[in-house]
Amino acid sequence: MYKTFTNILFMAFLGALLLNNCSGISSQDIINPKDFKGVSQVRKGDAAKLVWKFENAEKVRIKELQRNYSPADSINVFSDSSNTLSFVITKGKDTLNLSWKIYVYDVKDDIETGPVTQINDDSQQSFINSDYIRGIQKSATETKLKNLKIMRHYFPYKSLNFIHTRAIVLDEFGNYVRGLALEPHKSNFVNAEIGCGDDFKKTSLSTVKEFIDDDKEGVDFTVLVDNSAIAGDFFPIYEQLKLFIKDTDSSDKFSLYSFNQNISEILKLSSYSGNDINISPGKPHGLSAIYKSLNFLLDSLKINQGKNVIILVAYSTDNNSIVYDRNDVIDKAIAADIPIYVIGIGNAVDTYSLRSISTLSGARYYGLDENQLSDIKLVMNEICFSQKYYYEFDITVPVSPSGACSNIHANVDFSHNNSHIRDSLILPSTRSRQEFNYMALASFEYKDTTLVPEYLESVLLLADVMKKNPQLPVELIGNSSIEGNDRVNYELGLKRAQAVRKILIANGVNPAKIRVRSDGSNNPVYYIQDSYWMQYYNRRVELKWLDPALLPFEIIAQTYDTESEALNMVEKWEDRGYRAYYERYFVNNIPTYRVKIWGYSTLKEAEKIAKKLSSDFEYQFTVQ
Repeated sequence: MYKTFTNILFMAFLGALLLNNCSGISSQDIINPKDFKGVSQVRKGDAAKLVWKFENAEKVRIKELQRNYSPADSINVFSDSSNTLSFVITKGKDTLNLSWKIYVYDVKDDIETGPVTQINDDSQQSFINSDYIRGIQKSATETKLKNLKIMRHYFPYKSLNFIHTRAIVLDEFGNYVRGLALEPHKSNFVNAEIGCGDDFKKTSLSTVKEFIDDDKEGVDFTVLVDNSAIAGDFFPIYEQLKLFIKDTDSSDKFSLYSFNQNISEILKLSSYSGNDINISPGKPHGLSAIYKSLNFLLDSLKINQGKNVIILVAYSTDNNSIVYDRNDVIDKAIAADIPIYVIGIGNAVDTYSLRSISTLSGARYYGLDENQLSDIKLVMNEICFSQKYYYEFDITVPVSPSGACSNIHANVDFSHNNSHIRDSLILPSTRSRQEFNYMALASFEYKDTTLVPEYLESVLLLADVMKKNPQLPVELIGNSSIEGNDRVNYELGLKRAQAVRKILIANGVNPAKIRVRSDGSNNPVYYIQDSYWMQYYNRRVELKWLDPALLPFEIIAQTYDTESEALNMVEKWEDRGYRAYYERYFVNNIPTYRVKIWGYSTLKEAEKIAKKLSSDFEYQFTVQ
């Protein structure tokens, strides 16, 4: 229908040009449609916005509305059914007739992921420019390809000689283009190259096949949504999620989780097609444990025999996973054959790490700006659709791909008539460990130093790791936002770190392996603290694993008979600006607690401080 309309539009415009030329009118006087889309698609009850701009025109008249408009103008048109508006553009005796088709639909605005009969419905063709899938159309000579999206890739064999690839092909209106693999002229239809850096070499592919799920096999989707403090800026996303889940196919199941430093189940795994859903994630609050939450889900899902897919929606970097990093997630995802699609929103998200999770787990990463929340439903619909309808092929992987990089890339090209589109994938390969900018155990409210129960899980996780690895010392670094002068901020940071230390000791961690200091407000995560969540992230206790070899010299201070006395003295030294801890040792099988001042890289530096302390406190301090 759209192609017929386009031909009519073109012939009308061509006829106008010929008429003008035959009349001896110069090219400067010909009416020129600089902006005239000619087609709109809207949901019933919504307005279609028509925008146009004509050069060398005096007025524009819409017959059906019986009104005149300017050559550059726009209107909103409400209609309960599809119709066509007739435009008459004039300049003197010169006239150009055009039509604008408005498609009005009273069905779901996005395609289903269900039975094959739905994909054959021509009424699902889209006429709205889109970078995401919105409809279906059959391949034709006039079809112009716009996007190739590799949606899934993995090694299907132990030999690692092939990477199995699934992709969708879209036109400019977001229509999934069907039937490309069946065309007889498909020589060089798909090409691929593998390598890294600037060194890529062509490689062979298997026959390209189109897969359409006519068995109605359901997919289990687990959606994991960031609900940390930063999520307060993105709370409308839950309305998009409700619309998305409600409009899905009945054969698919969905579960929904939210996370901050902890993970919470919101919707149990079930089919919600056509049902109204109550989503109550709670007030956005806390830190962000992305990797810990994904590890929890992967451990839970690997016992499920269904076809599992994880969709992560994140707004921030991971700052609370403590003992997990992205490689733990990638390794588990590959072993369980569960792709992790990531939707990263806004400027605070850790794009590099989250893109690694999605691409190396064999899925796809989507990056959205803060003003693109309305695209969430389209993105998730595209992910769901691509699990059931796609082009598939195997890419041959050389035994020793050229290049010195750790991640080997494959570039894939699709060609159709004069259209050439490309996408890339990264082969799962050896990866270095992740370095975190910071890792926080807890955050605090304004001028508060009390560890609230919601952070107990993170602290207990650290306690468990430290008890199992008694050789590893840690440093707890207290921080503040701008809550007072420098002295007040320093004291707040110190008291916060001391509060965490007390919990660790109470849960069996060796006190000698815990060091504490304060950075006050001198080391903010966010320098411009113009929102609640930025200030909240600055009021934190960070975790740092120590290498004792870097600061080997310590000063032995007092000894005490009880642990509480030793801890009280440690806090006094810390209040004075020193780094201190206490250790337990035995004399005649009786425990004694020795306080130490630490943090000196040279013997000379430690001896100088010990001499000063001995003079100030009339007590003998010795260097160890």
